[in-house]
Amino acid sequence: MIKIENVVKNYKTKSVTVEALKNVSLEINSGMIFITGRSGSGKTTLLNLIGALDKYDSGSIKVDNKELKEMSSRELDDYRANEIGIIFQEYNLLENFSVKENINMPLLIQGIENENPIDEALRNVELEEMKNRKTNELSGGQRQRVAIARTIVKKPRIILADEPTGAVDSETAEIIFNCLKKLSETSLVIIASHDLESANKYADRIISFKDGRIVEDRVINDKNQSIVKKEEETAKLKNKEILKLALSFLFRKPKRLIMILLIFILSLTGIIISDTFGSSNTDKVLLNEMKKNDTRYLVYSQSFYTSDSNIESYMDDEDVNYLLQKIKYDGKIDYVYSFYDEVDYNYGALASSNNYYRIKEKGHIEIDNDFMSMYNFKLSAGRLPENDNEVVVTEYIYNKFQYYGYKEGNKSVKISTFDDLIDKDLYLTGRNDGFKIVGILDTLFNEKRYSKIRDKNFVDNGLKSQFLINSYESEMNSGIHNSLYFMNGYTKRFFGDYTNEAAYVRIIVPFSTSESNKLKLFVNEVKYPTIKDKYEKNNIVSVEYSIEKGLFTDVELLKNYFNLIIEITQIVSVVLIALITLLFIYYFNGLVDGRKKEIGILTAIGIKKAEVRKIFLIEALYIALLNIIMTLIVSLMILRIMNSFTTSTLGLSVEVFYISIRQIVFLVGFSILVIILGSYLPLKKISKKQLINLIRGK
Repeated sequence: MIKIENVVKNYKTKSVTVEALKNVSLEINSGMIFITGRSGSGKTTLLNLIGALDKYDSGSIKVDNKELKEMSSRELDDYRANEIGIIFQEYNLLENFSVKENINMPLLIQGIENENPIDEALRNVELEEMKNRKTNELSGGQRQRVAIARTIVKKPRIILADEPTGAVDSETAEIIFNCLKKLSETSLVIIASHDLESANKYADRIISFKDGRIVEDRVINDKNQSIVKKEEETAKLKNKEILKLALSFLFRKPKRLIMILLIFILSLTGIIISDTFGSSNTDKVLLNEMKKNDTRYLVYSQSFYTSDSNIESYMDDEDVNYLLQKIKYDGKIDYVYSFYDEVDYNYGALASSNNYYRIKEKGHIEIDNDFMSMYNFKLSAGRLPENDNEVVVTEYIYNKFQYYGYKEGNKSVKISTFDDLIDKDLYLTGRNDGFKIVGILDTLFNEKRYSKIRDKNFVDNGLKSQFLINSYESEMNSGIHNSLYFMNGYTKRFFGDYTNEAAYVRIIVPFSTSESNKLKLFVNEVKYPTIKDKYEKNNIVSVEYSIEKGLFTDVELLKNYFNLIIEITQIVSVVLIALITLLFIYYFNGLVDGRKKEIGILTAIGIKKAEVRKIFLIEALYIALLNIIMTLIVSLMILRIMNSFTTSTLGLSVEVFYISIRQIVFLVGFSILVIILGSYLPLKKISKKQLINLIRGK
């Protein structure tokens, strides 16, 4: 069965070479074989070589005429899983696992899923009542018997026992030897022991070693029974068992797991928050908010930038065409036309001056039913203009009349309802003819948000106030809410054709939330020939087209407010990425290094090296998964607090900070990549070591 010829095994240290086995030759076929000798005589080394835990330097070891040295890694895995059962002197049980879980390991490899073999093995070693106990709760003798039960449960053809009774009392030793003696009837049992009394009592053959050589080979009972060869099977753990084992290993040391998760989660949360600050997707924020508010339009303005200042400028057709080309729009647009007349003459003086109403009317807009439908506007009272001397005012302008009163001759008339203003005359400075107010338009302006500014006791004394004022001014600058609305064609009939003049205060572009290209806020260098020729002589270096809306102002102001924080967090992100990469690699190097013994034990009982690597890689991936989930939860909580700060403390109308696909992809990719790098490389390195060294923790 086992044929050993001229086997030599040396161990090299820094200074000397120790000859553990010197040209050992023997054949072993059946029975209970004792290999005796003093410590260091070579008996344990021989068992390690037969068990494929170590490699010999020269000679030959054949099992059923198969040379161990010539076996592939897979064949050796199958050999350890099916043919060999090893009982270690140091027990080598998996700590923190139960007795049942330890004994079940060899069965998992063989695909056996019932507990009958476990119960039978425990009966053989008289430990039935310990089945569900943790191995670290057992005495030394009990642990040794569990190690024997783990070996015999798979019914191996060859059992190798290294000092199986070396650390137990005489009663336990007798139980162990009686068990092994019974097993020797169907299996070859080879025991390395210095216990000559037990050898003489139980052995069928005693082989004595001294200084790496056989000095005596004595047959007591000549047993020539043949050991039935098992059918060759490929040892393989099922994927579900690999997942279970990885999960079991994960929670064996919960304190260390919690500590490392806390470090990773806090570090990665810092990176996610930092990246969120620095890469907040303005377009997405705006699109979400505009979709929520059913916004149907965008209002664009134009400004010139010189070398030392910026100046708001009205647009002509050339400017408009250039802008529309940039936002890739070729449909119908509307205009806020300029006029230089004052409306203030019409307001009374029933109330004191108020900053809320200090912004003058912006211009005029032509209105019809299509305009109303396009932008989802409605009339709060009255009708649309049907003649050039009729005008529609917005609810905002109506509120100004309600606040100041309506000037009628030399007196102020109180305006309390929409009907109070309908049919009143509106006079513009520089015009002799008045316009009859025939309607009041709801432009969907959210005045409630700016109610604090409207309060006459309002004091601008804080950051929140500044955000609110800037947002309000942007809404007013759009011209939508504080312009006069005339009938279609009024502008051309009254002013003539002045399209070559800079007559457009703003342009109004229809918008839907699928058209994100229209959200672009850009400053364009004057490169295009017509634009360059037009502005270069005036020392204009660039032209800015901006969207006039409080929501956009909120976002831009917030980004400016957090600009320093963004710069700092970006630096912090780089530092944290480097730090956490090193930390991950250091942790998993330590984790794998601390698991060397477990890796050796699992491989020794027949689990393939590739499967062992897979178990620990999956354990690492479990950590990554926990890390990803918890980091996302913590990050979302922090961002919720940040958004609460921006909406309540700063008074913004929109939540700016959120986790995007970018952060999720980074979190998942970074976690998995670093964990694989941190665990796979040390696992690969360890897999090249001899099993016996791993089992010894070297």
